[in-house]
Amino acid sequence: MRVLIIGASGFIGHYLQRRLLQKSGFEVTSTYNSRAPQDIDQSWYPLEITDYRRLDQVFLQVRPEVVVLLAAIADVGTAERVPARATEVNVDGARQVAQLCNQHHARLVFLSSEYVF
Repeated sequence: MRVLIIGASGFIGHYLQRRLLQKSGFEVTSTYNSRAPQDIDQSWYPLEITDYRRLDQVFLQVRPEVVVLLAAIADVGTAERVPARATEVNVDGARQVAQLCNQHHARLVFLSSEYVF
C-alpha cells in the first residue's frame, strides 16, 4: 500500500513512518517543510502545504492510496500570534489535501488537535 505522510518530520509523523517502514506491505513516502530527518532512509519530498501546485505534483508522483495529514501549525501560541497563517496552513491546506485525495481516489487520515481555528 502506498502511503503518503504529509508533515512527517514532526513528532507523530516521525514515529508513524518508522512503524510503517518496519511493517511489510507499505511503501512510505513522506514530506517535510523545513528539515528532513537524517535518521530515516526513505523517499522525502520538500513541501509547503500552502503551495498547491507542489502538493498536486507530489500526489501525481507518489500516487498514494492513503494520505496521512500531519502538517499543521500545532503550537497554540504561534497560531494565536499569526491567525491568518494558521488558517492558511491548518484550514486551507487541509482542504486542499482533502480535495486532492478525492481527485486521486486516496483515503485521508486527518489528525487534528483540540485547538482548532
